[in-house]
Amino acid sequence: MKPTSLDFSRRTELAVEAQAIAAVSAVALPMEVPLLIVGAFARDLHVRYRFGKDPQRVTEDVDLAVAVPSWPAFHTLRQGLMASGEFSGQPAVLHSLRHASGLAVDLVPFSGVESAERRIAWPPRGEFVMDVFGFQEAQARAHSIQLPGNVPAKLSSLPALAILKLVTWRDRHFSASRKDAHDLMLIIGEYLALGNEDRLWSEFANVPLEPVRRPASRQSHGCQTHRLRAARCRRVAPSALPWCSNAQASSASSAVRRPVQSLLPFASPPPKCTRYILDSADDESFC
Repeated sequence: MKPTSLDFSRRTELAVEAQAIAAVSAVALPMEVPLLIVGAFARDLHVRYRFGKDPQRVTEDVDLAVAVPSWPAFHTLRQGLMASGEFSGQPAVLHSLRHASGLAVDLVPFSGVESAERRIAWPPRGEFVMDVFGFQEAQARAHSIQLPGNVPAKLSSLPALAILKLVTWRDRHFSASRKDAHDLMLIIGEYLALGNEDRLWSEFANVPLEPVRRPASRQSHGCQTHRLRAARCRRVAPSALPWCSNAQASSASSAVRRPVQSLLPFASPPPKCTRYILDSADDESFC
């Protein structure tokens, strides 16, 4: 499945978010800085407004990833937003702004400010380090959308959003609530209902399913293996749950070179585990 064009222009309840994104775009686009909707608002656009499902968690802000070539460019962007009169913020909190409507807008810089390890170190002293692995790949396969007021924007796809949630879960699970884990579980649990059920019967109709393997005893950490593999998916990241004895590792692409195991914020297995081998046939950047 190639990137999709989605129309949310008749969703009047998104008018405030549309106004805030339009105000950021008015400053960013002349600077040739692409924007990408990520985070919980991206989740809501897919889950609630595209497929009519309950995201089970309320968000009160908009996260925008900004592909800036350098830190000076990010500062210029932020200063331009403040000078527009549409936004206010604290000088010491570079990523956070508040739109004139009252909506909080968080900016996540990536691309030209990343290190070789795909991380950013916030100025001035670089003490706060943030993992931005996956943002470039998400941007490359983003959906084009239309918001109320005919505001155009780019939206992270669901597979890309799942990868970003894994990264942020690992990055801040000790300092933040479990919202990233919640959103990841929502995407996995509702994945078929989120526009993929027809794909199950069309693209995977001839793929044999392996029987469920029952654990030998209650004390063992047996795993139920659910597999959906696309014939055209050339690369699969290693199993996300390395304690499963029947895990089958396979080579990852350069886009997913860091093992998925390293993205998980826990070291020991849960009492019961279900291993999903997730393919991303609808987003080849994440196969």
